[in-house]
Amino acid sequence: NGERIQFGPNVNFIFETHSLKFASPATVSRMGMVFLDQESSDLKCIVNSWVRRQPEEAQLKLSGWIDDCFYKALDWVIQDGSGV
Repeated sequence: NGERIQFGPNVNFIFETHSLKFASPATVSRMGMVFLDQESSDLKCIVNSWVRRQPEEAQLKLSGWIDDCFYKALDWVIQDGSGV
């Protein structure tokens, strides 16, 4: 209907989609897009990069928790298939 909602300058939106099949050219042209291909993205490299940017005193704990919990939970979600 063309109505616009004004948000403050500190508001950002992030949308994740598996396909742009039904997106209009106008929608695509107004978005900043980052494409991460599941086949070529190494999750462990991405996670390790994030851990290295955290405070030094937290890095060891985070690494342990990620190894002990995160990857196991992620494997479960992928195998279950209902969350993806």
